[in-house]
Amino acid sequence: MEACARIMQNKFAYEEKILTRLPDLWRQLLAANSMNVGVVEDLKRPPDNRIVAFGASAFVTDQFMREAQSDPAPYLADRVIRKHLQGESPVLTLPAIRRANSGAGLNLIVLYHDMDRGVMSLEDVAFAGKHLAESFVEIHGGYHVKEILIEAYSEDDLSWTVHNSAYRIRSDYSSYYKSRGLPIPPPHCHPYLAGITREEFIATHGGTLLNALFLYTPPQFFFKPREQELLAHALKGETDEELSASLYISLSAVKKRWSTIYERVEAQQPELLPAADAENSSAGQKRGVEKRHHLLRYLRQHPEELRPVEQTSTETISHASRAG
Repeated sequence: MEACARIMQNKFAYEEKILTRLPDLWRQLLAANSMNVGVVEDLKRPPDNRIVAFGASAFVTDQFMREAQSDPAPYLADRVIRKHLQGESPVLTLPAIRRANSGAGLNLIVLYHDMDRGVMSLEDVAFAGKHLAESFVEIHGGYHVKEILIEAYSEDDLSWTVHNSAYRIRSDYSSYYKSRGLPIPPPHCHPYLAGITREEFIATHGGTLLNALFLYTPPQFFFKPREQELLAHALKGETDEELSASLYISLSAVKKRWSTIYERVEAQQPELLPAADAENSSAGQKRGVEKRHHLLRYLRQHPEELRPVEQTSTETISHASRAG
């Protein structure tokens, strides 16, 4: 977290007493599953100085989303941190994310998207920007997102943001500076607010990285959190033995969890998994490998199955009847 704090673009927005606390505050939010972070590393640099770009985001309340667009003051990340320290955090907890993701949808604010531009070539900046954007989509794909806000801190930053993701400019904050008799910041450090709603995105006919965020498909299987945890690790290529170590459960518990997952999938969408070969009893192990392969391939295309959602009443009744 300290490495990320070093390359922040908007340090000037924070008081020193808050700036020094940011890494610990970020850790608190991460531990509570209330903030998402992606980083880009340069492996040619020393191990303690490899992070060249990072992004962080959070899901926030409807009220804060309205305030962010009606209040003329810039620097949303600073405002989020201040409210968090005052015990009035607008950042959603995991249960609140689960409810919103199962209901009307989530508001997403990009808190940081920064690069260590001082030591990077233009080619490196383009490379890091591409991977940071891909990381953002990978982290948030599958959530039921209804609106995104992001701040840019220069005209060049704004141009790249709007061009690559179809964001709309919400404010240049000029009223904030004029009302206080302050000069408008120069182009290289001028803050802007940009954003886009799901409806605005659909009106643009898609075609950007944001497709994976706004073209939402509800989950079919409603995996339980511990099943989602196993599947997320399996998507990284972990074997059953490695899953046992990562999840701190026995190998037999891993196999039992897989069995429960397959039962759930076969009850909802039996055609997704390969059928059993009744004439070849020795094919069981091969079928197990094929089932995992088919399921993981599906999950890579449908990340919504691994996002926090509330169990629907229909799904509850369905599983209760099978258990009975």
